[in-house]
Amino acid sequence: MDQDPFSTPLLDPAYRRRKLIFWTIRQILMITLAIIFWDHWWMPWLFGLGVLLAVFNLGILLLGGPYLQRRLERSRLRLAEQEAQWNLEDQREDDDLSPNEERP
Repeated sequence: MDQDPFSTPLLDPAYRRRKLIFWTIRQILMITLAIIFWDHWWMPWLFGLGVLLAVFNLGILLLGGPYLQRRLERSRLRLAEQEAQWNLEDQREDDDLSPNEERP
């Protein structure tokens, strides 16, 4: 594999900035449509749902990056610990083999 398993575009600041710009454009569009169609009985309900989803989406945009960063660091540490354990086990196996024995 040529790609780092821990690399993700979600942690890229340019990607997150672009997503935030798109989020802002969607909210402006939602507010504009809400103003235009406010007289319909369903618009306040739909606008309320849109606001809830927008707040949830904004929370993911702002808090998702740091959360993923912490999770990736924890995964890197666990992987390093596991590799160290494997290396230690391999070294013990090599030490246990006599010079005349072959590895299976």
